[in-house]
Amino acid sequence: GIAALAFAGRSMLRSMMDTWQRGKEAVQQQKEKFQELVSALYPSFATERILQGDKQIVLQLPEATVFFSDICNFTATSIALTAMELVEWIGYSFGAMDTVAEYFKVYKIKTIGDAYFAVAGLPGLTAEDDTMGHVMRMMHFASCVAQVFSNRYLHPDSGLCLDLIAKKSILAKQAGTSSHKRSLDHTSGARTSASGHSSASFEGLSRLQCPMRYGLATGPVTAGVLHGKCPSFDLWGTTVNLASRMEATGRPGQLHCHEAVYRAVIATPGSHFVWDKPHTTYAKGFGNLTAVFVKGTHQPPPKELLGSLLLEPRMGFFVFDVPSKRGEAVLLGVPEAGAHGAVGSPSAEDALSVASSENA
Repeated sequence: GIAALAFAGRSMLRSMMDTWQRGKEAVQQQKEKFQELVSALYPSFATERILQGDKQIVLQLPEATVFFSDICNFTATSIALTAMELVEWIGYSFGAMDTVAEYFKVYKIKTIGDAYFAVAGLPGLTAEDDTMGHVMRMMHFASCVAQVFSNRYLHPDSGLCLDLIAKKSILAKQAGTSSHKRSLDHTSGARTSASGHSSASFEGLSRLQCPMRYGLATGPVTAGVLHGKCPSFDLWGTTVNLASRMEATGRPGQLHCHEAVYRAVIATPGSHFVWDKPHTTYAKGFGNLTAVFVKGTHQPPPKELLGSLLLEPRMGFFVFDVPSKRGEAVLLGVPEAGAHGAVGSPSAEDALSVASSENA
């Protein structure tokens, strides 16, 4: 009887230990999932403090580079799309940008409708011996995004939606069959005209896989997580507003940089960017500002990045510019069949003269 009682006691104890161990493992698994979720939502420096119990996080950064992009004529185009087409378009475009951002250690703050908001220079994103700097890091990111969404590369099957969107975008812009569409097109065109391009220039945008304006600014920012319902990481400050203004006054397919970005890049040895002449632009809340368009680059996206995006590389001098009305290649130095047969392969110097004449 005593032996049976001892055996039953040991069995019960073993069962309790097993239950406790399974519970402990389940708690650990849930903790790891929570940590993964927090890490996906916040940058590393904020993740550590959140896991320690901090509810409100504020960080003042003396220097960072901010990026904004916005899809041109998005309102007019979205009217012509089904819900599934719209989601596929935005999902593929922003997904590709996420891949480029991860490669260059640029942090995506958030997307706002058809706008993409990112920053370079947050602590903990790059190695301690990193020598690229946040300005050049953001310039390479923006340059690669602009090249990826031009016709420089053939996108995989998942990117076929870009061709469909480009065609529907042209039709939506030209149709004007209802007063509602005409009103939206006028609003979209007014914004484009403010940056120096009339709605007529939209004819060439069919060459761009996903026509966007890009704006960059560098300077001090405030970053943090505010306590409240659905807390999210965000960025504030004059530099953020300035980058947004650079995007709003930009041109489709081109990088529009504030003067501080321009000066930082030209002071960097080995820069592969070619610049237009500085110009004065009016920005709401700032008045007249000096800004510069990037005319072109000799630096294609890295092969590793193109491989992860499943894009086939094509080398040559790349001009960040609105395509010509004939739809000729924006990529100069590489032969490409155009609407009127084979297009020649001018030199980089010829490319710059072409870009200058089109910008004039």
